Amino acid sequence: MAQTTLTDLSNQLADAVASAARSVVQIHGRRQPASGVVHSTDIIVTSDAQVQRIGTINPETHFFRTSDDEIGDRRIFTAFGEASGIGDVTVRFKQNFKKQDEYGMAFGLDVRLPTGDEKNLLGTGAPGVQPFFVWSGSFGAVSPHINAGYQWNGSSVLASSPGSGVSSDLPDVATYSFGGVLAVHPKLTAAVDIIGRYVIDSPRLRLETFHALDGVTQFPNITFGEGSFNELSAALGFKINLVGPLLLNANVLMRLNSVGLRDKISPLIGVEYGF
Repeated sequence: MAQTTLTDLSNQLADAVASAARSVVQIHGRRQPASGVVHSTDIIVTSDAQVQRIGTINPETHFFRTSDDEIGDRRIFTAFGEASGIGDVTVRFKQNFKKQDEYGMAFGLDVRLPTGDEKNLLGTGAPGVQPFFVWSGSFGAVSPHINAGYQWNGSSVLASSPGSGVSSDLPDVATYSFGGVLAVHPKLTAAVDIIGRYVIDSPRLRLETFHALDGVTQFPNITFGEGSFNELSAALGFKINLVGPLLLNANVLMRLNSVGLRDKISPLIGVEYGF
């Protein structure tokens, strides 16, 4: 029974990583740069399990087999894995509908293709569609911007138990961000953004109290349910024009709250070439 709970916990953690840390390759229409990402991911799950006996003190009633083939009350389980490959591909369409000297507005549509291997945490395993709205301005050296969108997702095995092979609907996500770009030098810009993701009716883990049949003994337990939550992050970075249309990007993504399964800090360095 303890083994089953640990397996379910590991599967749920893997599902959360696949949803929160997937990689994207973007292909832009019109005269916009195209970029690709080869994604590498790894995960280590460690669980510390201990037998709590009710109504007996016999150590052979329930036990773990230790590494030296003895019996014991406690055992630490560890599992790890890694994989590399192409993540999900996103095709973006964007159209300006209002443009003034100091600001502009646009509507867009992102179509996510499930090209990444979801069972190795390289993709979601489901198609997704996200319409979005963009407002951006330019006031001297400062260029503020606001983005908002809503993502509808299809079905994936990651939304249920991956081992079962049964697909369920991935949670929909409302996205928003706001920030600005500062022109420090003709060839250097700095940027800061606040990025939010409101995940709707997602599978969640929660703690509850297990009450034994004796009506007195209580133990902490893990259960599975559904709930919505808001992931909030901040992004800091800069962009340098090295030569001609060749740009160097460097960014750091930092989480601002502790909901969801995300890295505390995620650095990114990339090269962009416009043609």
